Amino acid sequence: MPSEPTTEELNIMLVDAAIHVGRGIGTNKVKLNASKFLAEHHRKSFVEAIKNRPKAKEKPLKRWSLDRGKVLAVAVRLGREAKRLAGKKPVSLSHAKKAAKAATLDAGCPGGGGKYCPPAQ
Repeated sequence: MPSEPTTEELNIMLVDAAIHVGRGIGTNKVKLNASKFLAEHHRKSFVEAIKNRPKAKEKPLKRWSLDRGKVLAVAVRLGREAKRLAGKKPVSLSHAKKAAKAATLDAGCPGGGGKYCPPAQ
């Protein structure tokens, strides 16, 4: 059975994704509770994606390097959606939740819950 990523490995992946969400958001500010929601919302799905990797002996960061391009493209689009929803205001928790829900419809998240994407709520 594949092992879960270490805390350090998971943090590397989550920070990588957060940077790309930020690229999508651009110059808008982000409220702390929105940032916290996005991190917590994605943590579980990232752990599951790595834990359920096809090759049990494959290192978690090796799997991340293979999946990274698609995941980060979705992260940028999630950020853009949050920015669109916020307009010129800071991205709020409500904007983050709506953007995360919209991301589950993204082609990079087939069926809402594919790999790194949390299930649609």
